[in-house]
Amino acid sequence: MLLQATKKTCMLGCLALTLSLLVSVPCFSESMKDTANAYFSVLKKDFDKLASSKAIKNSRTGPINGLFVASLKKHLPISYLARANAKGVIISELVRGEMLKKKVHRKVGNEDWYSFVVKNKRAFNGISEENSRYYLTWSVPLVGAKKRSTGVMVEKIDLWECFHMLSKETTAPYLVRLEKKSLYSHEWKNESGFFEEPLTIPGTERITILTEKPVVASHAAETLDVSVQRVTSVAAAPAQVTAEKPEKGQKSPAKTAKNRVLVIIIGIIVALLLIIFLFRFYTWLNHKFLMHSINKPD
Repeated sequence: MLLQATKKTCMLGCLALTLSLLVSVPCFSESMKDTANAYFSVLKKDFDKLASSKAIKNSRTGPINGLFVASLKKHLPISYLARANAKGVIISELVRGEMLKKKVHRKVGNEDWYSFVVKNKRAFNGISEENSRYYLTWSVPLVGAKKRSTGVMVEKIDLWECFHMLSKETTAPYLVRLEKKSLYSHEWKNESGFFEEPLTIPGTERITILTEKPVVASHAAETLDVSVQRVTSVAAAPAQVTAEKPEKGQKSPAKTAKNRVLVIIIGIIVALLLIIFLFRFYTWLNHKFLMHSINKPD
């Protein structure tokens, strides 16, 4: 009877732990996938905002160059910005690491980012490889007064640099794959027990991020299982050894053992819940600091 009661109590304890993990503990954690997606969303939002400014739609190179310089200062991964007119000629461009050219007159009518926009009257999002580095290419049509086309604006972003920026704000290991090839690794040593999730980045569809499975949860389950087995074996021993009646005024050994089992299981559950709660809170807090760092003005 004692053994059956102990097993029943252990099962109830496991069930309580599972329900607590799913319901009771607040889900503070936000994945690295969400952080990366949010980062690229900010980049895209700023690009669209830049393209919609009046100065960009105008043909005066001075104001355009000023906005380009400000954009490169704000976002380190941006490697190239250019503005082409309606004839397919670059009138203003800025390359990171190079001197700003006051006058540019280069034809780009055959470039994919230009011809696609002119033909389809909508934005172009693509990816290219240059010198073993991958770059996102975003371009949009520029429309002036009376919905007249005034040209195209293009931006190129260094993908490796993006994930390098993100790595400075987190201690969590991760690996980024582009078309099944390793693009960026941050403290990644795990060959098993990981999640692989797709990222939502305009310009590429086959990019994924690998993150480690939560160690705390799996370790907690293993600890609980070992503890339950140990308690069960200890509690089962008295039931097999003695069946004598307790003396008057004494507590039954069965009841004493059962109470001890309940206290141990409850203690284990409370301790594990506290550990998991603290782990998730730390992850959530780390994510908030990261997003603040991404969005803070220069």
